[in-house]
Amino acid sequence: MLALSVLASCVPAVAAAQGPVPDAATLRAMDRVLEERMEANGAPSAALAVVADGRVVHARGFGDADARGRATTPDTPFVIGSATKPITALAVMQLVDAGKVDLDDPVRRYVPELRLADDAADRITVRHVLQHTSGLPSNASGGPVLKGVSDGTAFDAIAELEGADPAAAPGTEMEYVNANYVIAGLVVQRASGELYGRYVERHIFRPLRMTRSFAALAPARRAGLATGHRYVFGLTDATGPTFRPGLLAAGYLMSSARDLGRFVAMLLADGVGASGERIVSARGVRALMAPGAHGTQLGPWADGVDSRYAMGWFVGGPWDEPAVLHPGDTVDSSSLVVLLPRRRTAVVTLVGASQELPVPGNPAAITRLQRNAVDVLLGAPVDTGTSARRFALVVDLVLLLLLAAAATALARAVVDLRRRRAARHPGRALVALPLRFVGVALILAYPPLTGLGWGAMRGWHPDLAAALALIALVLFAAAAVRVAWLARGPQAQTAPPTSEREAARPVVAA
Repeated sequence: MLALSVLASCVPAVAAAQGPVPDAATLRAMDRVLEERMEANGAPSAALAVVADGRVVHARGFGDADARGRATTPDTPFVIGSATKPITALAVMQLVDAGKVDLDDPVRRYVPELRLADDAADRITVRHVLQHTSGLPSNASGGPVLKGVSDGTAFDAIAELEGADPAAAPGTEMEYVNANYVIAGLVVQRASGELYGRYVERHIFRPLRMTRSFAALAPARRAGLATGHRYVFGLTDATGPTFRPGLLAAGYLMSSARDLGRFVAMLLADGVGASGERIVSARGVRALMAPGAHGTQLGPWADGVDSRYAMGWFVGGPWDEPAVLHPGDTVDSSSLVVLLPRRRTAVVTLVGASQELPVPGNPAAITRLQRNAVDVLLGAPVDTGTSARRFALVVDLVLLLLLAAAATALARAVVDLRRRRAARHPGRALVALPLRFVGVALILAYPPLTGLGWGAMRGWHPDLAAALALIALVLFAAAAVRVAWLARGPQAQTAPPTSEREAARPVVAA
């Protein structure tokens, strides 16, 4: 477990000195491991930027940005997923510096539309939403507040929480909920008097010369936005990329590796951009990166290590030295931004694919391959884990076996019903029947239990949703046929023998 207190003490001094530039051999090794892991995982495009000495010292693109074979470059925009959250948190902190927002203000001062089942919404502060300690429920609905497929607005997303029961009292627990940053985006909008996207473009992208960063889809496409890819039964399927305006402040800004390098270079310089313009106060930078009181764990890409959430950043990572980081995943793109305060260095990686299959054992292979680039920089063991393709083969095999078992049960039930065949093991048949209905219920409950719901499951993981629906349908049919078979009773199971061998077989009572 990382010594988070050590990290917290070194963050305030991030501008005290600039770190050494990684040598050419290390940079080549980072490129090589990214290319190798891309090929192993079938990822079609990626980009890398390394920041040291107060600037982007290395930037490369890999693979094809679209189906036409356009080369990916460090300036190719990608949808950056939850790496958006550090940008949203910075926007709020700028408004704190300007005296327009107080972190301990009730969030309903800015977003009165937030209404929960009781008065909990009145006790949620701006600090709570930035630190994911608001107590907002993560599974209140299956719509855009989570990872849904709706194209609504941020206000549509917030409306889904109306009447929802809080998961915890504000400030008592940390739970990562996208709705928090939807609300934070609305705080920016209400406090500044500008639309969230417009504010970010004017006050962050423009002064940092982030010319390949966007809050709207059309200009990003004109700038060569990389195609996204999701995995469907282990094969990459080109999509969109997916863009959800209602979740813009939580996960759908678009940027390039080089631009995000400029963003983190500013943070490592205590809030001052490369042109000398102050973007946020040094105190604001320290506040953004100060770890919260409540612990959490990173995902399987980081082997589930302990971490804490600051404001838009996780503090602590899977390496032997302190890190401030944020991964990001949408349905078809992935990102990882890692700051290494002791080295005054940062690494940005973007990939035009995502693999967040909500099943046990998911290796989060696409985010892990981005971690591997940081492994190389730090001289740490490069733990590649299981590739997305190999894991998909295992999942597909399990689903196929479940479908085969359900289909076999259905076929046997149909044969027994048509031939009026008596049960060889009547007790076993009676026990198996309710188990089939229980199996159907568990399958139908699985998407909500993952926090997605069926609507989001169809959008994010159409292959898994289709497979589960088919298995549930076949299993339900098998159970229904068995009910009809049992309803006929023993007296109906006396069909004439179809052969001499069957005629000689002793009759087994039902």
